[in-house]
Amino acid sequence: MLGRVTWDFRRLREVDGDWGSSFLNMPAMQKVIRLSVEGDMWDKLEISVPYPSAFHPRSNFDIIEWQRFVRSRRRNHLFAFVGDVREPIQDDFQGILQEQCLTESTMCHHVDCGPENYIDGKTTVIEALLDSDFCLQPRGMRAESYSVFINSDDVRNGTDVRKVLEGYGRMEVETMRKKVVEYLPRFVYTKPSQGLEKIKDAFDIAIEGMLSKYKAHMERGRIGNLNGT
Repeated sequence: MLGRVTWDFRRLREVDGDWGSSFLNMPAMQKVIRLSVEGDMWDKLEISVPYPSAFHPRSNFDIIEWQRFVRSRRRNHLFAFVGDVREPIQDDFQGILQEQCLTESTMCHHVDCGPENYIDGKTTVIEALLDSDFCLQPRGMRAESYSVFINSDDVRNGTDVRKVLEGYGRMEVETMRKKVVEYLPRFVYTKPSQGLEKIKDAFDIAIEGMLSKYKAHMERGRIGNLNGT
């Protein structure tokens, strides 16, 4: 199990930057099934699991109550942006989104994650997400995390994010939120005293995925090698 996103372990060399490592590029890791936070969709040996959250429900009731709370929460902003400008990156796209968010301050909930603003990753961020219909996820942060896709080139060329999001009717937004709420149990790691009933959490999904992949390897007769080489 990898405790961070897969890209933190895919540096081409140890000296390529001041963060991460080349752990997954080591020869010994080329035939190992891995559970990875937001894994590489092109790596057949990785099983994606959600990022560990601060919420660990202890019962079915806890999960159902959280779903009810999220579903009924009043959204005071159209969208939110949680992030900061990455100064070393020229023409950083996060900076463009941040500028649009600050310009539309009555419509966008902004959380500044700059080094001078300590964000504990809990209350401040959760409040922003629960307060908004949409959350901006720039390319490079989470490749698979979006309900509405807006081409980054279009935004660079003047497309207004607010106008795009306002184009979605209330029923469309509610339908998307309903699907996210439906999937919530699969995103959290429960801490039950006696085990949950009928509800599968992130642990269940991860273990099922690992056993399924192992079974496929066994049937191929080559443990740890999906490519047959």
